[in-house]
Amino acid sequence: MTHDEFKARYCYYKHLPHRGFSMYLGPNKKALPELWQRIDRHCFKVAIEDCHDMPELLYTKHIVEMNAEERKYHTELFDDLITYVNSCDKEKHEIKTTTLGKLTKLSQITSGFVYDDGEPVRILNSSKIEELREVLKEIICENRKVIIWAHFIQSRAMISELLKEMKIKFARIDTSVDDTSAEIAKFTNDKDCSVILCSQSCGAEGMDLSPAKYTIYYDNSFMYEHRKQSERRFYTHLSKQLHGKNVVIIDMCAEDSVDQIILDSLTNKQDLSEFINAKVLNDYYSKFEEE
Repeated sequence: MTHDEFKARYCYYKHLPHRGFSMYLGPNKKALPELWQRIDRHCFKVAIEDCHDMPELLYTKHIVEMNAEERKYHTELFDDLITYVNSCDKEKHEIKTTTLGKLTKLSQITSGFVYDDGEPVRILNSSKIEELREVLKEIICENRKVIIWAHFIQSRAMISELLKEMKIKFARIDTSVDDTSAEIAKFTNDKDCSVILCSQSCGAEGMDLSPAKYTIYYDNSFMYEHRKQSERRFYTHLSKQLHGKNVVIIDMCAEDSVDQIILDSLTNKQDLSEFINAKVLNDYYSKFEEE
């Protein structure tokens, strides 16, 4: 099979005549089972747990009660979302794109900010930030290191300010940092550097953050691959040697909110775009109303 034949069979491209090239849109999912079957004939696969003596991976969910302002914004926007999906007769792609845009805004609200005329406006006394403060106090008292994953730029800005306020030394991996290797070395080798603050889109692959016993997801990416890869940054063959019988993942989840929908999609090993539809959203809406 030639390279061009491979692309035609297993990839989606969109031709852009005004630019003179074709843009890669992703794999042809219908052909993926056949591709994996062809690859499997030449591979030997084994899980990391079968290669090393791994510690138990503990998942914990910190339910955060939204304050009155956060709940008001979230309720209004979720009502608007349900009205939209229930009255839509537009193209499926347009519905999905608009729905994901509204879910992004809902996630921003639970993270502690909203956008007004294109500018981020922070919600006073963000519930998640205050919960994070308490969690960090406990971890620092244990003299342990922790990774904080935050999806939004504004979330990372708020967390950065919190860490400075608490006088916690930290490293950072996102688009604001030029030398990621220096930041990783700082987190790994400096005993006073307790936290590394990361973006999943920048730091989810290829880094060894095994000095951390704890990982906190302040807010999640909508992509399952980001979640899977980011978990592997600290759950390595060194984990048991460094931390004993277990390592801990903490998900910060605003009560009765979009956070639960996102977390359920990732637990189900799906991107949010694959997980949601009108029925799913209506089911969550009814559930949140009952509770």
